[in-house]
Amino acid sequence: MLNLVSKITITQQPNITYPLRNKVYVLDFVNEIEIKSTWKDLTSTAKVTLPKKVFIKEGEELINWDGEDFYANSPTAIQTPPVALRGDKILIELGYYYNTGTIDSPNYQTTTNVEFDGYITKINPKMPMEIECEDKMWLLKQAQCPNMLFQAGTNTSTYVNGDGKTISITSFDNKPWDTQSIITALLQNAYIQNYTNGQASNPYIKDVLLPELSNINVINGEGLSENISTNIGNFRTQNETICQVLMRLRKDFKLECFFRKNTKTQKWNDLYVSGIVYYSQDYVDKATGKIISTAYDFQQNIIDGNNLIYLRKDDVRLGIKAYSVGKYELATTNSSGTKSTKSQRLEVNVGDLDGDIRTMFFFPKTDTSKDLDIENLKTLANQALIKLKYEGWRGTFMSFGLPYVQHGQAVTLKDNVIQERTGTYLVKGTNVTFGQHGFRRKIDLHIRIDSVTGLKVNDFLNGL
Repeated sequence: MLNLVSKITITQQPNITYPLRNKVYVLDFVNEIEIKSTWKDLTSTAKVTLPKKVFIKEGEELINWDGEDFYANSPTAIQTPPVALRGDKILIELGYYYNTGTIDSPNYQTTTNVEFDGYITKINPKMPMEIECEDKMWLLKQAQCPNMLFQAGTNTSTYVNGDGKTISITSFDNKPWDTQSIITALLQNAYIQNYTNGQASNPYIKDVLLPELSNINVINGEGLSENISTNIGNFRTQNETICQVLMRLRKDFKLECFFRKNTKTQKWNDLYVSGIVYYSQDYVDKATGKIISTAYDFQQNIIDGNNLIYLRKDDVRLGIKAYSVGKYELATTNSSGTKSTKSQRLEVNVGDLDGDIRTMFFFPKTDTSKDLDIENLKTLANQALIKLKYEGWRGTFMSFGLPYVQHGQAVTLKDNVIQERTGTYLVKGTNVTFGQHGFRRKIDLHIRIDSVTGLKVNDFLNGL
């Protein structure tokens, strides 16, 4: 029999009122947990619901949260700081506790995974207590960008710091500014405003959390698309946080920006900023050339597949309206016969134009590629259409909490009754729930990548 196991670690951070808050609380109980994560959203979130009455053993004392302050202030709050506040770090580990032996000779084991690593953003002091959390994107929402211009074709820029001193910076690879080097430069030069709405800012954000920005790895493509140029010309930051800059890149230049757990280091330090959302390193063994996936079986560990629908390829009516990202300079001749340039955003339509139309945006493959023309844009759109117009499952299914799967990885759905319905798919997002109703993981399917689609492993090595 499997028993649920949870471990929630809250690491206190000091602030203006409580400069000595530095305790670490480890909770092995919870009422409910919900964790949402997908590359479609800028931020992964978690909500933790705690029981009405909780006792914490600290030294030789038992602290009842009903008797001491978990969050709200009181006359004794200075002597006894709240257990949790906005900005405290939170780590959530979930799994199972089970006996691999016999009743007479038990062998108890625990299997857990880190499901969330982030910060407390809001506490709802009601009964039961609710704690809302965000991943490291919360840090980027606090980090202010210096006002500066990243001029196209150059690798240096300047800004004036709070002391009125002009600071000069150079791209980390000494190449002209691209998306990766711009975001890296902003992470290295971010600051916290001294006052927000007339209130003094929390100094620990500047002294403790802000230095953590230097540990973030900016990932921007792979293979041929690594360090892809944004083709956005001059890029200016003006009174924005880093998160607001990422939102602008998503809106204006169709780049997807998100944090994702590095399954090798088990840390959430990888910030993806690219037109690519699926990286072959997450689902291809490059040594063997085989696809790596987690197996799910309709007759075993798929609890609920009612939200899945199976479609034949000829039942899928799908078209793509493709645009080039950025406005590319096209050589023209003016009325006087001299050369000039004009900007133009290219557009083509492919697929079933009487069906479901998807709008997609495309970059040149690398920063050294020739600018997109109509034929190149059409080729890229048709390649994307092959990946989207497939025979197979669409939708979501529910399984147990383990095995661990996150968006960007691959899963194989097996059907022992109807063999033709077996296939491998990439994961768009997950929704994890844990508590009184068990440990469940809802998986949102996206692109099919097995041999039925006609795609080969080499088709994945530059990302999707």
